Amino acid sequence: MIETFNLKNKYPVSVCLAEGILAGLCLGMGFVIPILWPLGLGGIILCLDLIKRNPNFYKVFFFVLVVWFIKSAVALSFFLATYPITWTGLQNPLWQIIAITFYWLTGSLWLGLGGLVFVGLVLVTKKKYFYPSWLWVVSLPLFWLLGELAGAWFFSFFTSGPDSLLQTYFSIGMVGYLLANSSFGILMAGLAGVYGLTIIFVFLAATTIELFYKNKKSLFFILPTLLIIFYSNWNYFISKTVLNEKPITIFSINTKFDSSFLGKYGGQEEKHQTINKAVEKGLTYNPDYILLPEDSRYLNYNYSGIYSQVVMSHFQFTHPGTKTILIDSGRVDKEDGTAILRANIFDSRSGKLYLFDKQYLVPQGEFLPYFYGGVLRLFGLGKAVDNLSHKISYRRGPLLQTADIPDYLPGILFCFESIRPDGVRSLVKERKMPFVAHPISHAWFHSSKILWQQQDMMLRIQARWQGVPIVSAGNMMQGKLYLPSGQIDNGEVIENGDGWNITRFEF
Repeated sequence: MIETFNLKNKYPVSVCLAEGILAGLCLGMGFVIPILWPLGLGGIILCLDLIKRNPNFYKVFFFVLVVWFIKSAVALSFFLATYPITWTGLQNPLWQIIAITFYWLTGSLWLGLGGLVFVGLVLVTKKKYFYPSWLWVVSLPLFWLLGELAGAWFFSFFTSGPDSLLQTYFSIGMVGYLLANSSFGILMAGLAGVYGLTIIFVFLAATTIELFYKNKKSLFFILPTLLIIFYSNWNYFISKTVLNEKPITIFSINTKFDSSFLGKYGGQEEKHQTINKAVEKGLTYNPDYILLPEDSRYLNYNYSGIYSQVVMSHFQFTHPGTKTILIDSGRVDKEDGTAILRANIFDSRSGKLYLFDKQYLVPQGEFLPYFYGGVLRLFGLGKAVDNLSHKISYRRGPLLQTADIPDYLPGILFCFESIRPDGVRSLVKERKMPFVAHPISHAWFHSSKILWQQQDMMLRIQARWQGVPIVSAGNMMQGKLYLPSGQIDNGEVIENGDGWNITRFEF
């Protein structure tokens, strides 16, 4: 029996609410200001303390929902960087602010609902008087992880739309990402990615609060132990593997085209001219690979049907003798008015063009969710809904990444597929690959540093977990190399142009 879960000193509602708000802020601040990540441990402890001190069923559910809602809202605060969103058809700035804020807060609520699953599991086992304390400490991390996965499922449910999937991929706000700010976290990421880090972080918090309530003097043991774990240099234990017998050279082409630029008259054509200029410059160096940002559409071709061979033939004709492998992607418009996001690899070694379609579609970015479309129509914004439905009409394509392609070609992790904790794992289990190419476009987020920081952490963890390098190329962001050691290599910028640069990586 766990006596500490029957504490006599109950807090007033106002104090519990304040504690819940503080817990949520502690859990979220590390996603905005990485150096504050240890506050996440305190946030988990405060959340557990709320459960301990509130025997009332309804109150404890409400307080935990507050904690998880605030945690998610802070982590998702990069949504606010999407302003202005004139491309949506909403010209009134006030309506734009209302729409962005509504999506931000409701998205936070959907993720926060996972807290109800967590506290439900806690309360069910709390009633079991035969439940030993050691098993309680072991169970809490699993309950927390299940709660965060449930939150991701709720998010996918309420943001579902045409051809979307109900899944648990949306991992933004998972507490395991906070622990990865330490070398200990990067070391442990090799076990089970962010899933394992979440379990470890919550286990440390559960052990801390359990020992503290049993003997407050244990704090003199707990704090030094946590400091050693969090701030020691654990990089010595991370093996440094040789990635390739012969080093390979990858050029990442990065651009600066925001949503306003791309939406103006002639913006897309200017983008294509810039991309082509950068590619031609990169090819003069004869690198092994050139990676472009997502939806670059090199040569402005529609990569479908007969055009695929036309593109490859044109590339070989205009660049005879080149052995550079070019990785591009672009929108493929279908006859029914929908579109596919298709990656294409110009394999100069074999003379073939390999095509792969994006499978994880981002709500609001690549399709309009049913719920939000209905809300907009409810407020008389049907024209905006029709405009959005036409612009963001992506569907999952039929071309999958399979094992029957050469092992010198990279896997493709499309933009925002990094939020899927096992995104890279799903690629490397298919075949051997030299690296994972990650084309990105953050045109809507206007260079949000909060988003960049979280994306870096996700990719570091996935590279560490799967032992494969990840190379990114970005629009409105700088490409990077994420090594299996968990380190980030910013590369060397070798060429600069108006709205573009070429960054060189070698490993």
